[in-house]
Amino acid sequence: MLKNYQLRNHQTGDVLYEGRFETLKQCVESAVHQRINLSYVDLRNANLSHANLDDANMESANLSGANLCGANMSEGVFDCANFSNADVTYACFVQSSFKNSNFTKSSFAVTDMTDAVVEGCVFSCPSVFNMQFHRTEKFSNNMFMDGDKAVPMNKIPVMVVGLSRDIVYLDNHIKIGMDFVDKTDLIAAGDRHLEFIYGREVATFIRPVLYENIVNL
Repeated sequence: MLKNYQLRNHQTGDVLYEGRFETLKQCVESAVHQRINLSYVDLRNANLSHANLDDANMESANLSGANLCGANMSEGVFDCANFSNADVTYACFVQSSFKNSNFTKSSFAVTDMTDAVVEGCVFSCPSVFNMQFHRTEKFSNNMFMDGDKAVPMNKIPVMVVGLSRDIVYLDNHIKIGMDFVDKTDLIAAGDRHLEFIYGREVATFIRPVLYENIVNL
């Protein structure tokens, strides 16, 4: 059954696009296909699972709480967009631009950001550390929020898995399990800290690699 849908500017309330469709997803897909400028579009809590939004212009869009699981959002512009609490698992962000976008509490899993620009973004969900950011075109000036603590991510995080607590190398911190430890504090703590976490045998194995990376990063 067809229903009239309107896509509105979340700041002004102006109608950006409208038409009769079976679902909101079809309405958004139609607007993107017609190359409608959807800057500031209000798509809060929208179900856009597996939507084809290739080449979308959604600068400053509000996509908070949206279901974007499996959505094709490649070659789009999403600068300053709000993805907070959104599900972006299995989404394709290939060659898209994310400058100053908000990804706090966004869920990531097999999200493809190959050749994407990720700059000035804010993250807070640990699932982001499973992302293959080394495939992005640009990754800089990003931030991870650990509660009220801002952890800089100017460099691409390096993750070491297979331990009882995974390790993530960041700019000034190392994430061990769920804890963020300042690199200088970890060196000052010496071998006792690593042995307490991993045991003597594993600590002996990872110590030279860990300290070498602290010095080189």
